[in-house]
Order: sequence, then C-alpha cells, then structure tokens
Amino acid sequence: MDDIKKSLMEWLSKEPRWVQSAAKEILEIGSVTDEVVNSAYSSFKSEEGKEVPENSLFNLPSNKEALEGSIKLLSIGDIKGIDELAPREHLKFSDKLSVIYGLNGAGKSGYTRILKKVCGLPGAEDLVSNVYKPEPKEKGCSFTVKVGEKESEIHWVANSRPIAELEDVDIFDSKIGEIYLESELGVSYLPMELFLMESLVKVFGQIKIKLESEKAELRCKLPAKPRIESKYTKAMYENLKGDTDFKKVQEFYEFTKDDEETLKSLEEKLKASPEHLANSKRKRKSSIENLLRDLDKARGMVDSESSEEIFNLLSDLVKKKKSSIEGAKAIQDLSSLDGVGGDTWKAMWAAARRYSTSAPYLNEEFPFTENGARCVLCQQELSVEAKDRLGKFEEFVTGELENELKISQNAYDVKIDQLPIVPTSEDIITKIRAAQLDEEKWLPVFKKNWEKISAGVKKLKEKEIEKFEGVDDFKDDFKELFDLCLSLETEAKDHDNDSKKFNKIEIEQQIIDLKGKQWCSGYIDSMKEEISRIKAVSLLDGFIKLVDTRRVSKKAGEFSEKLITESYIKRFNDELESLGAKNVKVELVKSGVSRGQVKHKVQLHGLSQDHKKTKTKEVLSEGERRIVSLASFLADVTGKEHKTPFVFDDPITSMDQIYEENTVKRLIKLSEERQVIIFTHRLSMLGLFNDLGEPLCKYIRRESWGCGEHSDLPLSARKPIGAITKLKNENLAQAKKALAQDGEDHYSILAKSICSNFRILLERVIEVDFFADVIRRHRRKIKTDGILKKLSKITEKDCEVIEKFMTKYSSYEHSQSDEAPTVVIQPEELEADFEELITWHKEFVSR
Repeated sequence: MDDIKKSLMEWLSKEPRWVQSAAKEILEIGSVTDEVVNSAYSSFKSEEGKEVPENSLFNLPSNKEALEGSIKLLSIGDIKGIDELAPREHLKFSDKLSVIYGLNGAGKSGYTRILKKVCGLPGAEDLVSNVYKPEPKEKGCSFTVKVGEKESEIHWVANSRPIAELEDVDIFDSKIGEIYLESELGVSYLPMELFLMESLVKVFGQIKIKLESEKAELRCKLPAKPRIESKYTKAMYENLKGDTDFKKVQEFYEFTKDDEETLKSLEEKLKASPEHLANSKRKRKSSIENLLRDLDKARGMVDSESSEEIFNLLSDLVKKKKSSIEGAKAIQDLSSLDGVGGDTWKAMWAAARRYSTSAPYLNEEFPFTENGARCVLCQQELSVEAKDRLGKFEEFVTGELENELKISQNAYDVKIDQLPIVPTSEDIITKIRAAQLDEEKWLPVFKKNWEKISAGVKKLKEKEIEKFEGVDDFKDDFKELFDLCLSLETEAKDHDNDSKKFNKIEIEQQIIDLKGKQWCSGYIDSMKEEISRIKAVSLLDGFIKLVDTRRVSKKAGEFSEKLITESYIKRFNDELESLGAKNVKVELVKSGVSRGQVKHKVQLHGLSQDHKKTKTKEVLSEGERRIVSLASFLADVTGKEHKTPFVFDDPITSMDQIYEENTVKRLIKLSEERQVIIFTHRLSMLGLFNDLGEPLCKYIRRESWGCGEHSDLPLSARKPIGAITKLKNENLAQAKKALAQDGEDHYSILAKSICSNFRILLERVIEVDFFADVIRRHRRKIKTDGILKKLSKITEKDCEVIEKFMTKYSSYEHSQSDEAPTVVIQPEELEADFEELITWHKEFVSR
C-alpha cells in the first residue's frame, strides 16, 4: 500500500498545476462537486495552470476512515403516507443483530423499500401511499441514527434526497443479488488512492464535456455553399485555416473594376457565340412557324371542304328530325294526350325505363307486361289495351327512325364542337413579339385572317340551310414570313459550322469563376470570423486531447489491479467456502477497466469449449444463484474500512437447509463487526438465529389500522423454556391481577389462554430439548451429527414429567365433551406447574 501511495505521489508531482490543485480539492471536500470542476476548468485554461511545478513532491494524506466511528441505525418510525405502514411505535434495532420476522403482507417489504430509498440505493423505486385511500398531505418517516457516540433523530420527507449518514448502508435483496450475479461491477469501497484517481477521471471527463460544449458553440459564419462551384468558392470553404494570412485573403477575393469589365466582355462574347446565335435564330423560326401553323389549322376547319361536310351533316339532321316527327304523329292515335313522341315525352319514357329495370321489375325487359304487371308511373294494373299501347310506344322509341336521329345529331354536334376558337388580340400580339416581327406591319394581317375564320365559324354555327363557301387560302399574305423561316434556318446552319471553332466551355468556366469571386467578395468579414473560429476550434481540440480520460483511467487501472482485484477475489472465494458453496463451479474474474474503475463479473468455471458462451443463470439452480450472489455481495461490502449497517431482505429464498444454516452462521459472525438487520418470513431461519446467536427479535404484523405493527415474538417463535418463563412472570401475573380486581370470569379467559400456550410450548420443549432438536416440524432434514447421543440421557422419570403435563394440559388445545368440560386451573396450581417444569428443564439440560 505504501508503494502505491508513493507511486501515486510521484505521478501527481509530474502533472500540471491544475491537476494537482484538483486533487487537493477532491481530498479536502471528499467528492467531485461543481465547484471542484469549475475551479479545475479555470485553472486548466490558464497559463499558470498548465505549468508543472519544479522540485515539489505532491503529498497525500494518510488513509483514515471516511466517518469518525461506526454508523448504527437504531430505529425507524413516525411513518406517514408510505404503503400501508402505520406502526404506532418506532421499530427498534439492536446495534449488533436484529431479526424482524413476519408473515407475507405484514409490512417487511415496506420497511425495506423505505431503507433502499433513504440510503440512496441505485434503482430504488419512488415510495407510494396506500392506493386504496386518498393521497395523504404528508409522506415521510423518522430515523434514529448513531454516528460514533453521537445519537440523533432525523425526519425524512418521502422521495427526497437520501440521508447523508445512511448513504453507505449496504442492502441486499433479490434484485441486488441478480445484479451481482449477472452484471459487471466495480467494488463498492474504494481506498483513498483509487477514490482520488476515479475522481480525477470524472474531473477530466467533465472538463472535456465543457470544452466540447464550448467548441459546439463556435458555429461557422460562412453562408451556405452556392449551387455552382467556382475556384473561389471552393477555396473559401476548403482552404481557410487558423493560420491563414487575412490580408492575402482580402487581396485574393477583391473584385476590381477590371474583373467587372472582363466579366461583362465574356458574357457578351458568349451571347455572340455561333452556338448562341444558331439557337436564337432557330427559336425565332419556331415562333413564326407556330403563328402560321395555328392560323392554317384553324382555316382548314372552316374551308370549303369542311363547310361542305358540316352542311351535309346539318341537311341529314333536318331530314332525320322530320322523319321522327312523322313517326311520332303515327303513334299519337294510340293516345288521348298531346305531345306523345316529343322530346319531353321521350325524356319521361327514358326515366320510366330506368326505374322499371332497377327496382320493381329488376332484370326484366321494359316495358314489363306479364300478368299482374302494373304501370310504373300510375301504379295501376295494366289492361290488355294498355299493354299493347306500351309495346308500340317502346317500338317507336327504340325504332330505326329514333336511332338514326340520335346518330345524326351526335355527328353534327361533334363537328360543331371541333370548330376553332379565335384568339384575342392580346394573344396574337404576344406571339408576334415572341417571333420578333414588326407589330404594326403584321398585327393587321393576322387579325384580318382570323376575322375571316371567326365569321366562318359564326356562319356554320347559325344552322342556315344556305351553303357556306368557306375561307380561302391565305398563303400569299404570308409569303414573306415563309421566306424568312427558310433564311433563318440557312443562317443557323452556318452558325453551327462556326461553333466548331469556338471554345464555349472555357469562356463559361471563366464567367463562373468571376461570378464566384464577385459573390465571395461580399463575405470578406465572414471569412475573417471563420479564420478566428478555426483557430479557436484547433486550440480547443488540443485542450480536449490533454484531458483524454484514457490516460488517467489506465493509471487508475494499474493501482486498482494491485489494491482491489486480488483481495476482492480472495474474499469472494472465502465467502463461498463459509457459505458452503465451495463446490459450485463459479469464479470472480476481472473483466476490464472503465473510466478508471476495475470491473469484475461472476462466471462459470471449467466450461467445455462448446459451452464458452453459456450464462451463469442458465446453469445454476435458484438456490445456487442466491448463494453465489450473496458471496459476491459480501466479498464486495466487507472490503470497506468503515463499518456501516447491513440490511438483508429475505436472504434464504430458494436455499436448502445447508445453505440456510451456513448463511445464518455467516451473518451472525458479520454482526460481531457490523450492525446486521434481517427481514424474513421464514420461521426456520428465525429458529436458527435464536439457536446459534443472540439476536433482538421483533414480530411485525398487520392490524386493522395498517401493517408494520410490531411486538415481541409470538411464543411459538421463541426458545420454549424462555417463553414459559415469560408466561409465568408476565401473563400469569396479569391473570392474578384480573382475578383479584374483576373476578373469576375475567380470570377464566386469561387462564385458558395461558394453559393453551403452555401446552404448545410443551411440544416445543419436546422437540428442542427432550429430543435434542433431532427433528423439528418446520425443518426438512433430521439432524444427527453430534447430537443423537444426547437422547441417551433421557430417563423414565423425564418421560413421566413430560407425559404428566402433556396429559393435564391437552384439554386446552383439543375440544372436550359437554359432559366433561374443561376446569380452569387456579393461579397457585399454574405457578407450581411452571416452577416444576422450569426446575426439571434446568436439571435436564445440565446433564
């Protein structure tokens, strides 16, 4: 240990002043606080803090316990608003060994939950109130704590910060056991040297976080990259460094008048390029052709041929209508109403057909005239004449004349709908300008021709029988434009040939670069800020490397290997042996170092190569897992230098009799050095503690006002002869007082209870003393090792004593006949029987 201390002092003496100052503050305060981190951060960034003091040896204080004297938890009480706990008195604990016994639901887990929360156990759940009652206004409890020789009472508000005096209390339950069995853990207690190293790792880490946060705030002030990259924009985003000369940057990005003139000249040159001219002329040619094409297409729809077609369609439609009217007149004789065969009547007939075939006569032909058929309009049953009339009406509607009329009408409507739409003057002007034509010259010409077309459209839509001759061809009006289109195409081809000699790509790149320079010149100040930012980031990156935790973690791991690992593993193996689990094939091994802390884990030992990845919990039984996790836990917490209370919640779950007895022996031994508090529901475990040690035993139970109420153990859970002595000295004394004050009736009730308890305790005397505890009802195995020979001391007189009292008091435990009621024994006789049995027992155990 002294060598390690010397090695640590030599290491610290070579560290910068800020590290040494942080180490001193940590040792003085006892933890890594925000003040320690902030002070170290300020010193780290100062010039003085970076210096390594010369010829000075860093001195470490000598090891001493973290607390003056041991810690004792003396009681817990005044519980309000936590679970269903409502004890009327404080639950008191011995300063050595306490066993709190109670059945399921009595409140043991409630007490344990409070202790886990108040002691700051990682993962402890928040305490809740009784869910079957309204939320209380006050939630909390009080503790009596003794530190060294100083005793104090502390009130704690539920779910507030842990109590500092109790933060080192060690608690073991099933959840903690699983963590020790299945997780990688560091040891709970750290020697001062390791505490300092792990604390320095935390300080390094916190400073690194501050530096990275400071670095994150140094955001780039440059604008977003433009879509088109030039050599200037590329240089702005890639070439700026912390040591870049800003004057050279200004000179490089200054956009001069010469640059402006050059850019203008290049742009004009590009516009006058053969390729550009060719594209421009072809674009103009296309615009002229579109103007002429639209006009020619529209003229074609109203020329003599199209007009002839429309006239013929109209003549045919007139004829078909005439024939339809004549057909309608022919069926009017079948009706007494006017309008039959007209358009309105036809619409009604079509509606009647849709209704008939979709509802009343689904899937039947219209009109439906079978027997019982009714008119779909008036709902009356059809007569013979009505059926005949409906049939002839349907023949008319679906006849050839009507079909021909529909076809003729549709053909005419389609042709009329296809007639051209005449553009407005604004539309014509827009297209003339796009074609770069003289508006004054060509607008009247285009308007004149479009007006002819418009007149033709109107004439054709008026449905006049007189024949329309159509619009004449107008190519002569636009001969000049047709010639212009030919000329433009010839010139474009000449430009295509010229473009082969023109370096367009080079000129475009020069323009891009000059425009990039012009854009960048507007962000000179941003580039200056970026240079400063890069310089600051570079400085912070250097600082971050200096506080790399791996360097300190490695050193801490070296010390931890010597201070912790070997002794921890030895304690684990010793605990396995003391708990009777030496043959369980497990081992505690070092698994690595994380942030200066050595990690350990429990693993199976001696596995074959085929099962190297098998987990511990997949092989061990429930009892073995419990005993191994207990051994790991004890190996951990017993390494502490200072002595703190140890709380155990149901430690024997799933263990057999051997493990149970060994665990009890180990905890009794542990109580010689530390305060041990055990909560259990196992009567066998309570018996073992009473047999093997001298614990303070308490019995907790549920009452009408809540759970967690406590008292001395019930008679059935005590040493039998001690319980009989209590019956004599306390219970019988109360019965005597009741007889004197309140008479026989009150005495009778108490006396019968005393006799019943005496009979129960006699059975316990037979188990524990008479038969030397070879067999017991709450124990699974028969004990013979070293005690069977004790049975040989039993004499006939001993048997007579036991039989006499068992017979005499059996009536108080078993129902009796009405003809032979149980007689209440008077106080003097009871006292004499108690004295006789106590005297016999004293002599019997002394043999």
